Amino acid sequence: MWDFEHSNRGQDFDIAYTVPAACAEALRAGTADIGIIPAISYQTIPDLVVIPEVAIAADGAVRSILLVSKIPTEKIASVAVDTSSRTSVALLQILFTKFGVPT
Repeated sequence: MWDFEHSNRGQDFDIAYTVPAACAEALRAGTADIGIIPAISYQTIPDLVVIPEVAIAADGAVRSILLVSKIPTEKIASVAVDTSSRTSVALLQILFTKFGVPT
């Protein structure tokens, strides 16, 4: 974004800084032309096309989201999630299904 903010390259664009989930909603609503969205949202918005060779991705484990608890796992009854991270919520649901935790 440096070039867009510190040169004339961004003068023809209306740039909105927000969380990826809000970018996905803007694309769904037709109020944005492009956006950085949660990977899980890609499958839910019709007619999106991935821009080639542009991504924020990793080739290996990324430990930016941790599931932590103050109680033993068998006593967990609720989970607080970051609702702006749809991919993390989806991955949590997959993990819970895999390990037999009711969702």
